[in-house]
Amino acid sequence: MKTTLVLLSTAILIGCSSVDVTTDYDRDADFNRYTSFDWVEGHNPRDGGPSGLSNPLALKNIRSAISRELGAKGLTEDTNAPDILVAVHAGIRDKVDVERYGYRYGRFGRRVGSYTTVERYKEGTIVVDLIDAKTRDLVWRGIAKDVLTRGESRSEYIDESIRQLFKEYPPKK
Repeated sequence: MKTTLVLLSTAILIGCSSVDVTTDYDRDADFNRYTSFDWVEGHNPRDGGPSGLSNPLALKNIRSAISRELGAKGLTEDTNAPDILVAVHAGIRDKVDVERYGYRYGRFGRRVGSYTTVERYKEGTIVVDLIDAKTRDLVWRGIAKDVLTRGESRSEYIDESIRQLFKEYPPKK
């Protein structure tokens, strides 16, 4: 029973994910001709890239999630003659939100006061660029941001972020 409750709670949390995703693409690119991919040199998680993130497990999870999502879209990894190249940038930043609530007025117009709230948190960002291997033009960019809360594993954030990022890939013109 306890295991079921934990799995259900995890599924609910992932289903209510706050991943903020933005994508953009080259309107002239023919995404139907892209059937294979490889990693941009220096951005291959196998070799210690991408820039901005030094955790080798997170890098491995990012690579696996991207490979899995591109595979689900019909692309295969090809190191010899890929159609597109994948570049990844990722990082985690400490963030602070400060909100000040204005003055309130009580009876007879007297000021009652105001208060300020301060919230500290970590925000993870993953940027994925897809580059046409022949022309070297950027054809698609996806950015996923999520607030990292304690108790959740980074692999769950990565998997959900990449899943949301590629949800609308290839773009519909």
